[in-house]
Formats: sequence, structure tokens, C-alpha cells
Amino acid sequence: MTDAYWNQLARDFDVRQARMLFEQRVREFTPIMLSLPETTAIALLDRLATDGFLAKEARESEDDEGATTIETVYVRKLATDRVVDWVVALHGMNTSGAWQESFSWLLGTTWGRAVPVAVYKYGIVIAGVILFWRRRKLREQLREKLAVLASEARARGYNGNPDLIAHSFGTWLFGQLLKHELKRPPEERLTFGRVILTGCILRRDFDWKTIHDAGLVEDVLNHYGTADAVVPWARFLIPDSGPSGRRGFLGDHVINIAAEGYGHSDLFLRDLRQIYDQHWKPFLTLPREELRRESREMSSRA
Repeated sequence: MTDAYWNQLARDFDVRQARMLFEQRVREFTPIMLSLPETTAIALLDRLATDGFLAKEARESEDDEGATTIETVYVRKLATDRVVDWVVALHGMNTSGAWQESFSWLLGTTWGRAVPVAVYKYGIVIAGVILFWRRRKLREQLREKLAVLASEARARGYNGNPDLIAHSFGTWLFGQLLKHELKRPPEERLTFGRVILTGCILRRDFDWKTIHDAGLVEDVLNHYGTADAVVPWARFLIPDSGPSGRRGFLGDHVINIAAEGYGHSDLFLRDLRQIYDQHWKPFLTLPREELRRESREMSSRA
């Protein structure tokens, strides 16, 4: 459902509660849930049903005395949420990656079940990023660790591809890893689920299409700050890098979300809970058939 639709509906109704419930993917509605006068709530739900977003169902129930009553329930048919199996978090350059602990806590308290988060830290890197052999070593170490984690996860019953969130230099390492995976036989490749990139320093024309077509990733969300002062400098120090974390990727194989006025690490430091609830959680959990349909709305709410 688009912003334009909700704005049009708001001319006749207070839609704030209804919209919040829709964004939370609530499946059944009754008038009392909308915090509106009953007649107004029914009119709003009838409008949503007329426009094809809800279906009306009549349900019978018995009270304590055995009398039968009929209640109208408004039903929304949704696909089952995508399951987040396990997650890898990669931090940026010259940081301890404290945000990873906060992100891990959010994941671990979202679904009422354990979601393992592997926090990968490659140490403090200063001059190493300008040295070819050092960058290659960091990429190889990352691959070795991810391969071990994948094996351990499968042994413990986590058979899905890991989702991944990366920041800054971690995005570049991950991108280079994906490019080198393409050179391996398909049966030997590491594969990933949905990927969230922040403060990204990959080139804007990075070939996500080939990587996606090869099955290395499912979907990619690039959440970037328009005031990121670090990203533009990356191309002067690190080959094959670029300002995707300031201006977004080219093409339509990545969901780009611009955070207006945000700096390099502000997504983690300023509004992590809000960012997670509004953008990252829906990206990770929406069924595939809904994700692309909702991606424009996610972008407009940045």
C-alpha cells in the first residue's frame, strides 16, 4: 500500500492506527482495534475491503449462556514471514564494532527465539588497506571464517543461508569475497541470504546482477547517509571502491534507501531501534513476493 493511497484515505478518516497495524502485518481486524468511533471504524474497514486490501468474514460465536452471535472480521491474506536463520555482522575499519552488540540484541529479542549472530572482527586496520597483499589476506581470512561458521551452523541444524549486515570497510571485503566466489565451482561457493550494507564503499556500478543471478545473495539493501563524509575518500585509498554509501548503487538489483543528513555511522548511533523496526526488520522478514512491492515505500520513509 502506497503513501499516496494512505494520504488519500486520510482525507476522510484518521488512518494512523490502521496504517500502523498494516505495517506490522496484522492479519485480522475488528473495529475496536482502530481506536475510532465504531461507525467510523466500520466505514474505514469497509473502504479497505472495497479497495481489495481486506476481506470480510462473518464468524459465529457463543456467549456464556449459549446464545449465538455473528461478528464481522476483516481479514488480510498474507504470506508467511520469511525466517531469519542466522546472521553475520561485519564492522568497519579501525573500530571495535560496538554496534554489532546492539544489533545482536535487537535480533535476539524480535521473534521470541534464538537467532545466532556471528560477530566477525578483523582487528584494527590502518595502513593495511592500501597494501594489496594485506587486503587479499583480509579477504581470505574472512572467507575461511565464514566457511567454518557455515559448517558449524549446519551441524547445529541451522540449514539456511546466513543473512549479513556490513559497515564501511566490511562492505568492501564482503563485495570482494563475492566477486571471488564467482570464480569457484558452484558447489564450492559460499551463499548468503539477505544483505544489509551501511556506509558502503563499493563502486556504484558493482555487478550485483551477476552475483544475484549466480545465487550468491538473495536481496541487498543499501542504507546510506547523504551526509557521509568518510565514503567519498575511500576511492583514493582502496582500489575498486566508490561512493555507493553516499549516493546509492546504480541499477535496480539493490534496494537503495537514503537517510537524509546521516553521517558514516549515524544509523547505529542515532536511531538504531527505529531504523531496525522501520527498515531492516521488514527487509529481513518480508516474503519475497512482498519485498519488492514494499521496497519503494521503504525508500520513501527513509
